[in-house]
Amino acid sequence: MPSAGVHHVDLVVSSIERSLPFYRDLLAPLGYHGISEVEGERGETIYYLWGPAASIGLREAQSPGGTPYDR
Repeated sequence: MPSAGVHHVDLVVSSIERSLPFYRDLLAPLGYHGISEVEGERGETIYYLWGPAASIGLREAQSPGGTPYDR
């Protein structure tokens, strides 16, 4: 069966305020111009940057500081 590709990838960031402008500027030349907001399963807002083939989600970490990973 042929692969349909990647639908989306979520990135957990330490600060949405800093990360959203950074990723929008970084991905704009690659065709990521749209953005939408979705409520995550823990009530957080996930910002999806959508481009030509997939979406990249940005969500702010909710684990306490010093935790080596989130989720």
